[in-house]
Amino acid sequence: MKRVWTEERVKRLQREGRGEGEGANYKPWIRHTRSGAPMSGTLRTPGYKTGRDHHILSGGEEKLFFVLEFSPPVVDIREQFPLNRDTTLGVAQAEGLPHGTYPGTDIPIVMTIDFMVTFRDPKRYAAFSVKWAPDLDRLSVLEGLELERRSCKAMNLPYYLVVHQEIDDRMVKNLRELHSCAPKARDDESQVEQLEIVADRIEEALANERPRVPLSAYCSDFDERHSLEPGSSLTAAKYLMWQRRVLFDMRIDEVSQLCVAELKMGQMRAPRSLQAVG
Repeated sequence: MKRVWTEERVKRLQREGRGEGEGANYKPWIRHTRSGAPMSGTLRTPGYKTGRDHHILSGGEEKLFFVLEFSPPVVDIREQFPLNRDTTLGVAQAEGLPHGTYPGTDIPIVMTIDFMVTFRDPKRYAAFSVKWAPDLDRLSVLEGLELERRSCKAMNLPYYLVVHQEIDDRMVKNLRELHSCAPKARDDESQVEQLEIVADRIEEALANERPRVPLSAYCSDFDERHSLEPGSSLTAAKYLMWQRRVLFDMRIDEVSQLCVAELKMGQMRAPRSLQAVG
């Protein structure tokens, strides 16, 4: 049985700090408790940048999330970000736009932006909403988006609308795969250390060896030559790609079948043994 929204419930969520904090301390306004499969509609996925689980409510949000996670200028991603209700109500009244209420009540909803994104150099914020193209034919959706846009304008926030279908599916598939190989805050420290060591070793090898073989075959041979657990170097190579230390065409169908000779090296880091020097 669904709980009916009341003002007390809204105030309770505010007291809990929903919509407040940054990075690992941020609490989204809308949360759910189960982990979902990719593109299932709702899921919790660990964030590489924030060190916390993100609450994703649609396939379009998932696609945009991985694009934002991979973008170097992005330093924080806050999903299901609540807009100030007094602001949205004031804008709706001033602009003659409808303001939604919670089902079965006359209580104005707390409107949420899909993603509030923090950029660096200089530090700035921007709001992102993502929608399915067919939804944009519905007047109620367009009115809601316009209220979001004008409310963000009133708060001096840049606002961007992203259409789900315009995000390349192959790119997102690859980003999801690479993201799964990057260490997360919950990972064991010794495992992360080992991943970094293997990544440094294969990064150096890829910079000097350019055979025309698939990456999976190259990494399998690398594992054998260096007495590593099977799959270790392929995971490390994907981690290098996630960090942009190894570059490739993001629209390829299968990352593991990339030809090693066609990979490009990005900005290599100093070996771990030298990173503390100076």
